[in-house]
Amino acid sequence: MFQADVPLAHGMIVIAIIVVLYRLFLALVRKNERFERFATGELSCIISEGRILLPALTHERISQEELFEILRVAGVMQLGEVRRAFLEQSGSLSVFAYAPTYACMRCGDVHTQTVAGELRRCPSCNGESFTKAVTTPSAGEGVKTR
Repeated sequence: MFQADVPLAHGMIVIAIIVVLYRLFLALVRKNERFERFATGELSCIISEGRILLPALTHERISQEELFEILRVAGVMQLGEVRRAFLEQSGSLSVFAYAPTYACMRCGDVHTQTVAGELRRCPSCNGESFTKAVTTPSAGEGVKTR
């Protein structure tokens, strides 16, 4: 191998042992569901209907700051956009958002657009221009007022 006093056969034996152990591990994962859960972990729901499931965050040892960072990377601007978010076995976060909502620029009526370009005219006022709707909490829902 790399040194003259170590024969090539010793390196081949080590590689063969690693391959055999890997195949045994895979067979055990395929045969035993409990061992599979132990070895690969489980799917965990972190956000449901726009609300953080705090016990799940504690169980997965994730801080809220880390969760918000991951959501920002995923393009989520506010928590209310998220229908469900799952922490995968690989450690990545799968985010499932609500269908985008758009507000009419003329009357302010809010509509859901399910297919790109589907919303041509506002059903309420026949307006043609829309902007992405963003909802903010009212004064009684967490915003401090004087």
